[in-house]
Amino acid sequence: MKNYLSSELIKKTLLIILSLFLFSFAAQAKTVNIVEFGAIPDDNLDDTPAVREAIQKLQITGGGTLVFPEGTTDINGELSFQTSGNFQSYLLTGDRGAFIRLNGNQSSDYFIFGNSNQVEIEGLIFYAPQAPRYNANRVIVSNYTGQTQITNCSFFGIGASTAVVDVYNTDLIVEKTQFEGSAAVNGVIRTNTSGAVMVSNTTFLDFANFLDLYLSKTPTVSTLAWINIENANPLYHALGQRATRIRDSRFDEGALNAVRIKNQKAVDISGINVNVSAVEGSTGISLESVEYAEIKFSSFGFPGDPRPAITLSAKSTIEATSLNFSDGVFFIAKDKTSSFSIKACPKCIVR
Repeated sequence: MKNYLSSELIKKTLLIILSLFLFSFAAQAKTVNIVEFGAIPDDNLDDTPAVREAIQKLQITGGGTLVFPEGTTDINGELSFQTSGNFQSYLLTGDRGAFIRLNGNQSSDYFIFGNSNQVEIEGLIFYAPQAPRYNANRVIVSNYTGQTQITNCSFFGIGASTAVVDVYNTDLIVEKTQFEGSAAVNGVIRTNTSGAVMVSNTTFLDFANFLDLYLSKTPTVSTLAWINIENANPLYHALGQRATRIRDSRFDEGALNAVRIKNQKAVDISGINVNVSAVEGSTGISLESVEYAEIKFSSFGFPGDPRPAITLSAKSTIEATSLNFSDGVFFIAKDKTSSFSIKACPKCIVR
C-alpha cells in the first residue's frame, strides 16, 4: 500500500510539473515579436518568411499578440491567420514608428483572417511605393470573424484592385484611422454580408505626404466608394437596430461616392465632411434599398458642376437633420420609389 501511494504521488507530482511547464510555455508564447523569428527592420529585405513563422507560433498556442518593431518591415507575400475549425483571437500591434511596407501587385492579398473570434489591428502604418499603379489586391481580409477592429492605423499610398480593407460575415469597427493617398476599385473599405459596421473619426484623403514621399493613387485607380457596404447579414439585425454607423469622419473627392450603402435595414450617419467628386455621376452618399437612414450634422461641398449630396434609389428612406451644402452641391436626387423627411434643415431645399 505504501509503495502504491508513493507511485501515485510521484505520478501526480510529475503531471502537475508538466502542466505548469506547458501552461508557462503557452503563456509566454501568447505574445511574439517578429524579430525573434529573424525579421530585421530597415534592411530592405523581405520579412514575410519570419512573420509567417511568428504566426505559426501563435496558431499553435491558440492565438495571441503579434508585435511589429520600430522601423520598416517589408512584406512581399501572403500572411494567413486562418485555421480550420479552431476559432482564435489575434492582436496585431506595433511599437511607436512601426511601418509595414507592402511590395506586391494587383493579385497580392496580405493579412488574411478567417474562423477567428476577434481580430484587432492597432498602431500600425501600412504603406506602398508610388509605383506601380496597383500594389495590392487586398491588404486586410477578414471572413467569419466575430469582430474585426482597426484602431489608430494608417494606410498610405496603396492602390488596391479590390479593396484595402475587405470583410465578410463579421462586425467591423474602424476608428481613429487614416486612409491617405490610397485608392481601391471596389471600395477602400468594403463589407459584404456583414453585421454591424461602425466607422468613426477616420479620414479618407486623396494624397499623403509620408516619409518625404508624396503618395497618391486616386488619379490612376478609379474608386467606387471610400466606404462600400452591401448586403446586411439578417442574423445581426434586431428590430430597430441601426447596424451601420458612420460618424465624425472626413472624405476627399477621390472616390465616385464617399459612402455607398446597399441592402441595409438601418443606417446612422452623423458629423461627416464630404468633398463630392467632380466625376460625372458622383454623389456624397448613395443609398440603395436602405429601409431607414438618419443623416445629420454633416457638410457637403464641391467647387464645380452641380452634384447631389445624397442619392436615393430602390425604396430608400431618410430623415435629414442640420445639413450644410456649398459650392454647387445640392440636397438630394432620388427615384420615384424613395422618400425623405426633413427635420431642422433649412438648407435641405428640394429642386
